[in-house]
Amino acid sequence: MPVRKKTKPFLCRLPTLIILGLIVIATVIVKLTFFSVLWQTYNSPRGYTLQYPKGWQIDPTRGSDPYERITAKNDEVILAISVYEDKNAPTKEGFDKFLDEIRQSYQNNPDVSLLSFDPEFHPGEYITGEYVAASLWKKATVTYEQTELGIVTQGGHIYILTANVDRQKSKKYTKIVNEVFLRFKPILK
Repeated sequence: MPVRKKTKPFLCRLPTLIILGLIVIATVIVKLTFFSVLWQTYNSPRGYTLQYPKGWQIDPTRGSDPYERITAKNDEVILAISVYEDKNAPTKEGFDKFLDEIRQSYQNNPDVSLLSFDPEFHPGEYITGEYVAASLWKKATVTYEQTELGIVTQGGHIYILTANVDRQKSKKYTKIVNEVFLRFKPILK
């Protein structure tokens, strides 16, 4: 007859199960509290909608046309949105000229990297082309990581989103800024 293994009574294992349960609950609460972002939508009079984290501030008067600014607390993130209109941009020639200007400006600046560049013209599509660039710059004692997204639409509008993130806070904000870029929607006029 097989010998039955002795196991600890349930009451002896209960404290261990309670501790494991509390660890799981604490982990879930921390993730929900610190890693979830609540989004709100801004409908700009300049022809776009943008979802951004709740608590960030919009300052549509900061700077002059065509520039708007959204900031996270203590300027840890400064997001500037510029809107330009170029009736030649949705044509192949106008688009090529715009992209040549962008490419040349970044090639001549050793402090800037062109991360993504779509040199193809997409006629008839909502977005006819785009680029992404990155650089570092310093203001007083703060170094900012700058990422710029440029979008050209078939309506002749050029949208330039420039996100400046305090380098010491970049781990906290990089994914959020990328999500803000993805949630940007030009309104085709």
